[in-house]
Amino acid sequence: MVNPKLNRPTFHVGSTVPVDYFVDRIQPTDDAIKFLTQRKGNVLIVGERKIGKTSFVSKLRREMERNHALCVDVNLISYDEDPGAFLKGILLLLCYEVGEKIFKKSASDLLFALGNSATVLTGNFGRFFQIYSLARTMSVSKRRRTSLGGTVKIPALAETEGGLETESQLEIGGVHPLEFIELARELMDICRKYKYESIIIFADEANRLAAQTSKEILRSYFDVFSSRNIQFVFVADISLIDYKPIENIFELTIKLTHFPDIHCIEELLGRYYREQLGQEYTQYFSDAAIGKIWELSRGHPYLVQVLCDGSVTGAMASNRVKILVEDVMQAWVKALEEDRKIIKLWD
Repeated sequence: MVNPKLNRPTFHVGSTVPVDYFVDRIQPTDDAIKFLTQRKGNVLIVGERKIGKTSFVSKLRREMERNHALCVDVNLISYDEDPGAFLKGILLLLCYEVGEKIFKKSASDLLFALGNSATVLTGNFGRFFQIYSLARTMSVSKRRRTSLGGTVKIPALAETEGGLETESQLEIGGVHPLEFIELARELMDICRKYKYESIIIFADEANRLAAQTSKEILRSYFDVFSSRNIQFVFVADISLIDYKPIENIFELTIKLTHFPDIHCIEELLGRYYREQLGQEYTQYFSDAAIGKIWELSRGHPYLVQVLCDGSVTGAMASNRVKILVEDVMQAWVKALEEDRKIIKLWD
């Protein structure tokens, strides 16, 4: 019986594809890198389900880190019910990232120092810790309606009371909006001392925030940070393109699509077999089998991975090394039986 460890690579079905196995997306990647490096504004990445958005962001993140950017991940599901928490939450997340990457301090280290009144901190870390302390204080403040000072005035979502539009204001823990912006500037100054030229926030689940937030609010959020070389990369479902309040908010929109041709599948197989087995994929996949993978997947990256993985499994079950069309067909039928939603990716 054929030893599976000798003739099959490990495909990435349903998981983030490592950068070394990333194929295609050359132009979108170059466009995003150039745009972010030149600090032109914020980026929106959209695509249908399982099209490879997370893998694309992983590739982009590594490239931007090579360009001396401090990269931060945030899942916007955290701000689903209270979009106003965005400003405060992002600043706190930035502090945790700076603490870990620059000062080698974990979140627990920072919290311990915060609770230790006897702690005396000086130098760059002392300056950073002051910002962290203020950011954490602000993060626990509550959203309210008020006309008092110490608030950031942001237009509400067309809310009306007695037929008149009202204004929702976000309490920032008693900190004036200009002071809040100054905190972001100071944090960026600290990053520059440690050779970070910019900060890029990769924000997943952007649909959730956008569904609760008007264009004016998003623009207010972005303006606070982008003026300090802090940029956003929003990652969202393709439907966000058609969401009117999002129009003209992002200076660059990247729409991820299917692989453009069969050569992408050949390149993908080539990388997997060379990197993991030191062999050529042509020893295993017949031309007809690759053609059938292209036909059934229509170039959808997730389906390509599913069919490559499943067809190898099928051939090995028949004690064969060569993958044939029948193996691809069996893999397709099995995939449909296990997840009927797959057909939606194909339509």
